[in-house]
Amino acid sequence: MARVRSPDRVDFSILSTGVVIVRKYDHIAEIGHDDLLSSDEKPAGFDTEKALTWCEAHGYVVHRWPGGARAWKAERPWPIRTRSQIKRLRERVETEVRAWCQAHPGQRTESNRMGLDFALDY
Repeated sequence: MARVRSPDRVDFSILSTGVVIVRKYDHIAEIGHDDLLSSDEKPAGFDTEKALTWCEAHGYVVHRWPGGARAWKAERPWPIRTRSQIKRLRERVETEVRAWCQAHPGQRTESNRMGLDFALDY
């Protein structure tokens, strides 16, 4: 029986409903174009932290942020986006944060999305 190879990258997206989308990828050399192996929907209550702890114990580098996480099977993570994709994502987040600040004058945003590394996270 052939052993199934571990994915090179695993993405965890936690939806507002608590459902977790888990996407597994094979790494290819071209930035921003890893091959999707599978996409699974886990029910609300899925223990994402337990899955991330397993990843870390099995040699994955894990990055966490509110609403998601990403695990790479490597000593050093590789970028998942091209420069133009990073620029567009940063502009979108800046627009969203500005809109929130205008709608909530005098309040501080709880979002830390501006501090994310858009090449690796989010």
